[in-house]
Amino acid sequence: MIVHEDNIDEVGRTLGLPCVLKGCLDGAFSKGVMKAADESELRKAIEVMLGRIRPADRARVRAHGIRWRVGVLDRRALGYVCRYHGARTLADRQHGEGGTVRATDSIPVEEAPPEVVKAAIKAANLIGDGLAGVDLKLINDEPPIIEVNDNPNLEAGVEDAVLKEELGAASRCVLRRIEAGPHGTGGHDPAPV
Repeated sequence: MIVHEDNIDEVGRTLGLPCVLKGCLDGAFSKGVMKAADESELRKAIEVMLGRIRPADRARVRAHGIRWRVGVLDRRALGYVCRYHGARTLADRQHGEGGTVRATDSIPVEEAPPEVVKAAIKAANLIGDGLAGVDLKLINDEPPIIEVNDNPNLEAGVEDAVLKEELGAASRCVLRRIEAGPHGTGGHDPAPV
């Protein structure tokens, strides 16, 4: 749930208590994460978090819609982009087979907005050439970065829906890097594009 001034009173009812909030747009390793055990702690945590967020970023947090996840390896897009549909309620989300909620799908990288892919590659390259999953929004043609995951999910039926076996080649490349150790080359495979 994306929390802002207009929905503060809905947070406890929607998420239940206790709950965990992340209020730092550029946080990692639990930076900006707070747990609220009761309504009083929840109200204080929200006030602290909303006070920390710059006004320019507050508008970004309020934006609903698609959140993009771009897979990056060896400084290039892996060939798939996941879309996380920002449905406001469970009823708004798409439903898959058997009535299960499906709020994520994948598309070929060529079908994603070019500015999203370009920004994701640039962000991932700041931390190296390893495997990364970069989360972004697209707001007024600007792609603000939400986070760069250096240990991204690679779930069957989601990330591999586009690449199929090619995603396995990328995984093997990462495994070889680990096996080669910090000074080895790891025998890089070219990343699928």
